[in-house]
Order: sequence, then structure tokens, then C-alpha cells
Amino acid sequence: MRGGLSGSYFDSQWLRAPATMVRLDAGIDFDFGEGLVTPYARDYVSIRWAGKLLVPSSETFTFFLSAMGGGARLWVNHKLIVSSGMSPADADGQLTALEELRASTELEAGDWVDIVVEYRHSTGAAAVHLEWSSPSRSR
Repeated sequence: MRGGLSGSYFDSQWLRAPATMVRLDAGIDFDFGEGLVTPYARDYVSIRWAGKLLVPSSETFTFFLSAMGGGARLWVNHKLIVSSGMSPADADGQLTALEELRASTELEAGDWVDIVVEYRHSTGAAAVHLEWSSPSRSR
């Protein structure tokens, strides 16, 4: 069975439709550098990934969201748990260096958890990464 997150790539930094590309990404582990983020642009772009995670064990999971060149948000089960630099008011406060944001939440074994990550990029080098860990699982 093939898995991943559905990534919608926008030529707008505010996630405005239509998406210029939609694809299944195995994970969120991208270092675009100064290159193209979407098929047509490298600056003032955004990406929304959405999918589900099957929880392997009941325990506290810590999510690590790293971003550079803009802002990032993470929802787990429709609850915003990480956010930095994503509102229009934050446009001047973009993450210029790779910054790691983290949050922890209790999850139950066997549940399918909704995951949504949004990434906004203004200018310069672009990168975004999502990882998770728990007491029984390494990062």
C-alpha cells in the first residue's frame, strides 16, 4: 500500500486556489534552496499537505515542524498545535533561518489521525520538514 500526504502547491503565498500542482508526497522533507518550489515559481508560494497517520501505540507524540523562508502551521486532528509566520501580519516576521517548532499531543493506538501542514514561502532559501517521535519510537 502506497502512503503519503497529498500536497497542493500554489503560486501564491496565501494558499489561494487554483493549485498549480497536486501530488502525493511520501513525507515532508524538502530543502528547495534557492530553486523552484512549484513548477513555475521559487518565491511567494505556498504548499498545503493533508493526509492521515495511523497511530501505532497509545502515548504522547511530539511533532517537529522545521521551516525556513516563510511560515508554517501544523494541525493534528483539526487542532492547530504549531504556527509561526503564517498570517498576513507576520509577513515581515518570516522564518529566515531553519527554525524547529514542536508540540506534543496524546494519541490512541489504532486511530487514524488527520494531519495538515501549511507552508508559506516569501523569498530566499526555502525548506520545510516534518518529523515525529514518541517514548517508544525514535524521531
